[in-house]
Amino acid sequence: MVSHDDMKDLFINPVTATSIAEYFFNEHEPQITNEDWVNSNSLLIHDRGAEFWLSELLNAFTAPLVESKSNPVSPYGTITISQSLKDLAPYIDREDWLAANVKLIGEIGGSEWLWRLLNILETGTVVALEHDEG
Repeated sequence: MVSHDDMKDLFINPVTATSIAEYFFNEHEPQITNEDWVNSNSLLIHDRGAEFWLSELLNAFTAPLVESKSNPVSPYGTITISQSLKDLAPYIDREDWLAANVKLIGEIGGSEWLWRLLNILETGTVVALEHDEG
């Protein structure tokens, strides 16, 4: 059975809506702590709006390395993304992902959403929905 929290994580996982550049999966030293990244991006979400910020996040995942390194929205300087997410193909329309996550940020708050995002990306934890054939 899939919990309510598992469903949130399914929506948050950006791999479902975009490809992620190879360099995100290569081991690299963090330049900023997770806490600092969450705090600064919580402010950006508040100042710029969730939809704009989420769109920038998806763009950061496919941008050239030099752009991701200098983009405060990009989690590149904070974490290395788990290899288990590397070969997953997007299957959710970008606009649907944006709409679902704008709503979810409104429900759980920017900080909670950002912590969940980092956890998903670092651990590669993706809940698979089981098809009930009954």
